[in-house]
Amino acid sequence: MQKNLLQLCYEGECGENYIRSMNEKGQLFVSLSDVLKTLSAENRKLDGKTSQSLITVLKAVIKTLDPDEFRNVPLIVDGETISETFLTEPGLYRVLAQDTTAAGKKFQRWLFHSVLPSIREFGVYPPPPKQERSELSAFANSLQQTVQALVMEIERREELESRVNQVELKVNSLESLRDLSKFRSVPQRLLELELEGYSVEEIWQWCEKLRSETGAEKIKCPSGININTCYPLALVDEAITLYQKVIEARIRP
Repeated sequence: MQKNLLQLCYEGECGENYIRSMNEKGQLFVSLSDVLKTLSAENRKLDGKTSQSLITVLKAVIKTLDPDEFRNVPLIVDGETISETFLTEPGLYRVLAQDTTAAGKKFQRWLFHSVLPSIREFGVYPPPPKQERSELSAFANSLQQTVQALVMEIERREELESRVNQVELKVNSLESLRDLSKFRSVPQRLLELELEGYSVEEIWQWCEKLRSETGAEKIKCPSGININTCYPLALVDEAITLYQKVIEARIRP
């Protein structure tokens, strides 16, 4: 928890006072003892009043808080682990409402008008320089433009893909009207020749080889299944013959 502490520097009448705080998921926690030390020092500087014992004040203040208005956090101080009370924002309001002195009002204004808005917007106090904020804003705008361009590109590609699919459907529809009596797929031809035991995959590969060598036409299957591609009948028969020769060569002693 120690490494997550933020040091808030309050510049008051008696110089700089550092107040430990934590920022967890946008929720600010502030060290109760640091707040009381700062208010005590500021009141002593402005009014010249002697402050009460800090431990006595701490105990009295904690009694006024509801359980959800503070958290006891283990911290390592001078090599020892101690329990430190940190206030939530509601707890901080309750504590500061009890101090109506000039020092208390000045401290409240600094906390509520400067510290909390900065932490809520930037996660740190003091806020980053305006130049850095401008750069962050420019980066955010650039990122948004990039995302918008990406969305438009995705929509354009989806529209193009839809058009391509429509063209393919039209082509397949036209091909379905052709006279396919002189074309066969490998499974069809093997079934006609009662050669169902032959390897459809190997014969289809022979068909592809012969087609690439001869430039023969082929008709793709609308479902996209390669082995159901139709080739000229003579080419399929030649592929079967080549396959048979390969089989004979395999079993030849």
